[in-house]
Amino acid sequence: MNLFHVLPPNKTKLVVISSKGITAAAHKSIPIMIKPVYGFALEKPHKDKIGAEIITSYLAGMPWDYSQDPEPSLSVMGSETWRTDEGMPKEGEWKDQVVVIRPALLTDGEFTGKYRTSYDESLGGYTISRKDVADLIYETTSKEEKWQEAKNQRIVVVY
Repeated sequence: MNLFHVLPPNKTKLVVISSKGITAAAHKSIPIMIKPVYGFALEKPHKDKIGAEIITSYLAGMPWDYSQDPEPSLSVMGSETWRTDEGMPKEGEWKDQVVVIRPALLTDGEFTGKYRTSYDESLGGYTISRKDVADLIYETTSKEEKWQEAKNQRIVVVY
């Protein structure tokens, strides 16, 4: 069964966890000490995240710069015609229901509540704990004023 047959449009908030530094522009903001990790060790998982972000952008009607960050291979996207595959919502059909969270390198550290967020990909930082990312998701989705600010955005979160 297709995910979009289960989730009712206009009633669901879709939160996609991606990664800081996956786009060409964002990769420039990665601290030099961890660029090799992002460039080599995380190359394949980041292609999956780019695919997820492209689909999310399509669903929300958010822009995506294909000239800088092209669509990954069919092994990631599933088909060349994914936009028109059966069950796929129309472009922008999930507008105002989507947010992308782009955490720095995830750690198993403790909850601090002291993290920085930005809609700007150039926000520098090395790590963030999973517990603090969970806090950001909770705060963003459970408080209407925060959701209104965050919807259709890509949020970078770092210490």
